[in-house]
Amino acid sequence: MEQMEQIVGKRMYRGLLKAVARVWNPKDIQDPAIRQKVLAHMQAAERGFRRVAAVLDGVGPEGADTNTSIFEVAID
Repeated sequence: MEQMEQIVGKRMYRGLLKAVARVWNPKDIQDPAIRQKVLAHMQAAERGFRRVAAVLDGVGPEGADTNTSIFEVAID
């Protein structure tokens, strides 16, 4: 799970830990079901970021500038 921080970014990683498990450190999650739920949310976020990247790659550089403003918060 800790490797997911590099994949989804620090903001998303910390946000999911706090929102789903109500902890700041994944080692503090005692319940295996909650740990699995947090991991599933992080994997879903990764898939979402990959889909956005694929769309932006398909749009090309001229269309990407107008579309990235929508996703600035998520991409940071």
